[in-house]
Amino acid sequence: MTKRLGAAALLVLGVALLFGKAEAKTKSNPVVEVSIPYAFRVANRTLPAGSYKFELATGTPRPADKISIIIVRNREARIYQAIAVSVQPGVGLPGDSRVDFSGDDAHSLVSVWKNGDRFDLQPALAAAAEKADDWTGASRVVRVSARLSDR
Repeated sequence: MTKRLGAAALLVLGVALLFGKAEAKTKSNPVVEVSIPYAFRVANRTLPAGSYKFELATGTPRPADKISIIIVRNREARIYQAIAVSVQPGVGLPGDSRVDFSGDDAHSLVSVWKNGDRFDLQPALAAAAEKADDWTGASRVVRVSARLSDR
C-alpha cells in the first residue's frame, strides 16, 4: 500500500514538473543614465563628475508606492551607493527623465525623474522647486537631462 502511494506521489510530482515547468526570466530594472559635469553630493558622500546610472532597484513604481530604492552607479570610478527615496508616481510628463541638484556649491542630489515619476532624496526641496515658477525655482535646483536605458 505504501509502495503504491509512493509511486503515485512520484508520478504526480513528475507530471507536475513536466507540465508545470516555468521559465525564469530576468527582468531588468529601469535605469536613468546621465553625464554629470561637476562633483555632487548623495546623502553624506561627495561623488566625482562623470557618467552615472541611477537604477530603480524596486522597479517602476505603482500608484500606491511611497518609497523606493535607487542605486547610484559609476563603473569607471567604482562607485556604488544604494539610497532609500520617497516616490511621487506620475507627477511629471510621461517622457520626463532627468536628475535635479541643489543650486548651491555642494550640488546635492535632490531628485531623480523617470518617465514622470519623481524619486526624492530631499522631498521638501523637490516639492518647493516644482511648485515654484521657472524664475524662482531656477536658483534652487539645477536640472540635468537624462536618458532611459535597460542597463
